[in-house]
Amino acid sequence: MITECCNKNIIKDCCGRSIDPGINSEGEWSASLIWKIALALVLAGQSMVFGLGINISPPEMGSVPYLFLHGALIVSSIVVMLLLGRPLFEDAVKSLKNKKLSLEGLFLLSALGALIGSLISTITGRSEVYYEVVSIVLVIYTVGKILSSRSRKKAIDETNKTREMFDYAYVMNTRGEKEKVSLDKLDCCSEVAVGPGDAISVDGIIIAGEGFVYETAMTGELDPVVKKVGDYIFAGSFCVDAIFSIKPTALKDVRRLDSLLNAVEKARLAPSNLQEQADKIIQWFLPLVITVSVGTFLFWFGRINWVNALFNSMAVLLVACPCALGLATPIAIWSGLWKLSRLGLISRSGEFLDSLARAHLIIFDKTGTLSEENLTIVDFLVVPEMEDKKEWLKAMIHTVESKIDHPIARALSKFDSTYKNRFSIQSSRIIPGKGIEARLKEANEEEIIILHLGERELVSNISNTIPHTECLLFGNLNLNNLSNYQFKRTIFIGINGKIAGIVLLNEKFRSGLPQVFAQLKDLNIKGKILTGDPSKHYHTIEGIEVLSGLSPKDKEIYIKELEEAGKRTIFLGDGINDAAAMSESSASIAMGKGAALTQSSASAILIGDTLEVLPKAIKICRQIRKNIRGNMIYAVTYNCIGMSLAAMGILHPVVAALLMLFSSISVSILATKSAKDCN
Repeated sequence: MITECCNKNIIKDCCGRSIDPGINSEGEWSASLIWKIALALVLAGQSMVFGLGINISPPEMGSVPYLFLHGALIVSSIVVMLLLGRPLFEDAVKSLKNKKLSLEGLFLLSALGALIGSLISTITGRSEVYYEVVSIVLVIYTVGKILSSRSRKKAIDETNKTREMFDYAYVMNTRGEKEKVSLDKLDCCSEVAVGPGDAISVDGIIIAGEGFVYETAMTGELDPVVKKVGDYIFAGSFCVDAIFSIKPTALKDVRRLDSLLNAVEKARLAPSNLQEQADKIIQWFLPLVITVSVGTFLFWFGRINWVNALFNSMAVLLVACPCALGLATPIAIWSGLWKLSRLGLISRSGEFLDSLARAHLIIFDKTGTLSEENLTIVDFLVVPEMEDKKEWLKAMIHTVESKIDHPIARALSKFDSTYKNRFSIQSSRIIPGKGIEARLKEANEEEIIILHLGERELVSNISNTIPHTECLLFGNLNLNNLSNYQFKRTIFIGINGKIAGIVLLNEKFRSGLPQVFAQLKDLNIKGKILTGDPSKHYHTIEGIEVLSGLSPKDKEIYIKELEEAGKRTIFLGDGINDAAAMSESSASIAMGKGAALTQSSASAILIGDTLEVLPKAIKICRQIRKNIRGNMIYAVTYNCIGMSLAAMGILHPVVAALLMLFSSISVSILATKSAKDCN
């Protein structure tokens, strides 16, 4: 069982040991680990030089040079094992105690095989030495372990930061003042006070107040929504302009936000698919190597002297060294990761390449992923008497909205008018949940103009010219049936107490979407769009089905059901509300401007806003996977033939070592060629 240490943010196993060796509290490599790896690399390099010299031109056995060189190599190997070998040994022993063979066992077998074989060569003076293999195997294992731990810890740290942000609330004390308290001290009889800009830390029902709330973390929607008395509100949201009193229905550990964060933590602590696949291979490969090696020794022990029997046994271990199996794949993966990075797709691990290559379905979030962050103006319609004053209205709207940081204000501030800088704001006030009222003065004029911008209710309250029961038309647009029209928001304009016009706003989708979806279809990959946007404006986007109004849990369940049905999914999103669904998918991609938690939970990050890289990335990953499979077939064939020859006594350890070197070089060439094939 894996748990989390609450005090130091360090992940520990059931025995209390850290499984993040060398990672400090900031998620960086510790200084001690850096110098250990650096020293191990130096010793490995020296061992390679000395070992090559001994193997090419061996000094006389028992001579001073012989004793010095062999002694230096033995000491180097022991030092590296003392520096880096303990975690590998402990993990291998732990796996054996659990009656499970793991990748650690193969690493340990390779290191011990090289060490024992080299010691026998040193003692007998009858063969080559391979001490450098010990250092190289331990460095590779340690670096891989640390990189994996660092990525996992970073994700958990981001989860903790998000959790801490919503770990307290405000209540009104007996003096009528807001007091900050921990959620642990609240119960469902408490009343939580929330003001403009405050984080909402409880799931509950609004019992007082009305205004705009950002629910981006829970729905993914960038636009604030109006919340009023009786509405349900979720932890993870932020108040924009209101003063709320909230009756909690769910506190710490049972909020919707907690279930989302728990899902992310659970997924990041779980072993990867590649690790599980590797462990399955080891279940038969490691016993096979050990059995053949031991069987070789026993077979030859009764026929020749024990030294030659042991050499034949070591030859089996050397020729079956995982270098051939493990070298081509990392080279191909590194090349693939580099190529994806050139496209602007940054991946944390090679597992992403395999998942992208085998994907059946790509799931897209809508807002912030397929659409850009800001709304765009679709149309600007005015009542007949204001037709000749459109530029005049635009100038006033720009003057007021350019002073406000709000998604709708950012869109309206784009109005460009020939009447620039013509108006000055005398006063303005936000009307929570409805919009803004501003008093402006035109240059060289004394009259005060009262401008209202916002929801229909705002203009209805100050004007009797926009009744709800009668049909009000702007051209062919019926304001009493706006749901039939393809735009997301309608902003009403009132001038001096009378309706003046409306601005229609909609999402702006990223360029190239039709081409992207068409190319994915050509690659036999289907698409689906999941969104927390409750509006029903879109049933399809460029022919791709849209499922709207989904909560984070809905998205998570939907992905889980697809995965359980055998569909390999890739989830592309940007918000905290997407994190749980990302954790359930085979792999995930976070937008470069997405939330920190989303980026830390995702398998890869898409830098920039263009989605055209997806079909290209899939082609690259498919080619790499094809080449890796070819290399694996070659490596398995080589290992089987080599082990058979070594077991028959035909393959001397020297020849086995040369074949191992040849195999490593050849698979490196094949892997490099596979990288070029992806251009």
